[in-house]
Amino acid sequence: MMSKDEIQQEVWTIKDRAQAMGLDFYPVEFEVISRQQMIEFGAYVLPSRYSHWTFGKYYGKMKQLQNLGALEILEMVLNSDPAKAYLLDSNSRVENMMVIAHVYGHVDFFKNNYWFSKTNKHMIREAEYHEKRLRELEYDIGQKEIEEFLDICISIQWHCDFWGQFCDPKAENVQLKPLKHLDLGDLKEVVICPDEKPESLFDLDPDLLQYLITNADLEPWKQEVLKFIRDEMLYFMPNAMTKIMNEGWATMWQEIILRDYLDFTEFDQFAIKHSEVIASHGLNPYRLGYMIYLSIIKRWDEKEGIGAGLAKALEVRRYYNDVQFIREFLTQEVCEDCGLFVYEKPGEHQPSQIVSTDVELIKEKLLIEIINFGKPVIVVKMEQDPDDDHLHLLHKFDGRELNIDHATDVITALYKIWQRPVHLETVIKGERSFISFDGEDTSIDKIVKEED
Repeated sequence: MMSKDEIQQEVWTIKDRAQAMGLDFYPVEFEVISRQQMIEFGAYVLPSRYSHWTFGKYYGKMKQLQNLGALEILEMVLNSDPAKAYLLDSNSRVENMMVIAHVYGHVDFFKNNYWFSKTNKHMIREAEYHEKRLRELEYDIGQKEIEEFLDICISIQWHCDFWGQFCDPKAENVQLKPLKHLDLGDLKEVVICPDEKPESLFDLDPDLLQYLITNADLEPWKQEVLKFIRDEMLYFMPNAMTKIMNEGWATMWQEIILRDYLDFTEFDQFAIKHSEVIASHGLNPYRLGYMIYLSIIKRWDEKEGIGAGLAKALEVRRYYNDVQFIREFLTQEVCEDCGLFVYEKPGEHQPSQIVSTDVELIKEKLLIEIINFGKPVIVVKMEQDPDDDHLHLLHKFDGRELNIDHATDVITALYKIWQRPVHLETVIKGERSFISFDGEDTSIDKIVKEED
């Protein structure tokens, strides 16, 4: 185990090397913690956060995987200014050097990637306030009622408008707009017939949480809690939409920073740990992101000369997210190096079979999994009829149907917030349908298009 002074010396050395190589990052505060604390941070994601049973579920799963030897968390780093990073107290010297270099790669990404530019750099402090405030509300209102409301909020927490932070929706010639103006990766709006003009009937609000905060008849404490959830999710969303890029970037830089710094024995130890990180094939974000960056550097160096590749990689890390990264830079060679393929099950009781290793089909499958953080796109239809006080939602169908049981549970939960009927327009068995809940019964009705 390294002493604090020894760790600090390595931090200073690696920081200087990273800056000399062109990385640009916030100050980083390192802290050494126990394995138990690391698992807790992994479950809660932030050092202090409100209590909820879902975090306990994640903790139990991570603890079990760790006990089985299937999970090892060597570090954790948070997007803040200054950034906060945590090292495991059982790390060897080589592991700590690898982790410190990895952290500086992450913090360079946090500071320079466009999609992190709007995030709250003080969320650690605000999350501490959220935790304290929720404890006060539990005392005043009751733990059971707070937990039940948190259950509802968490079931819809991903449905807020991350994209709307980046542009003025009234501006022309902007590349990034809120969902009602933005084609999120070629999503097919098959729930709307081609001859209908929904914009003349209603506006689409992509921020369900904000719509509820503003328009639902909520007690003040419920508005406050829902706002806490929304603020935290806006903080986490850039991490979700750049996970492949971010992990690949940090993995590449840990290798670049250390390869001429470690002696032979140390580098041999590093190579073993590094290979463990990128060893698994398939959708391993460390390996996939790392291999795509190496491919970019190699191709641009060959086309434009040595140095052009790294310049291009720096440009990509500044402007791209995972969807753009995969769509533009995933190659057949990278697919083969990462062991990517498309598979299907020919029958219910038959084993899965590889059906293609073609890069375009692989891209198609990958993109559908990561567009909109892998979550269904649900927007609010704001009807023009002033007498209609129902909540109308629209599922932007991408070819995958919703889990009906889950969708029914969510709209039932939404009723408790909206306190009036809730309708979700989607596609069920290939047909446009409504799932509705009126406070007593759930109904599923096919939408019949009226004949002219």
